[in-house]
Amino acid sequence: MYIWEFFAAGALYPADLVLGEDLPALKAAVQLAQAWNSKLIFDSHEFYPEQRVFSSKQKKIMHSYTREFIGKCHGVITVSDGIADKFAEYYNIDRPLVLHNVTNRQIVP
Repeated sequence: MYIWEFFAAGALYPADLVLGEDLPALKAAVQLAQAWNSKLIFDSHEFYPEQRVFSSKQKKIMHSYTREFIGKCHGVITVSDGIADKFAEYYNIDRPLVLHNVTNRQIVP
């Protein structure tokens, strides 16, 4: 159900570039990018198929879902080297660009 809601909300704002934020939004992002003939970037902050909160069956579903849609992306961004390596290895894609969502901590005087 939420995929339709993502799509409906996004459909109000046609764009040349669609950014799919994490796996739950990826299918809607793919559909929007196809509808508008836009570029698609998948921004994944998690590697859902290996999260401990999911059962074995749920993990298989996450792998299948990721495999189905990640190949439709023009690029993938993630937040850590470990996640980037897993995406490249598991889904045979170019290693995603890593953009850390934190910086080195500096003490400000």
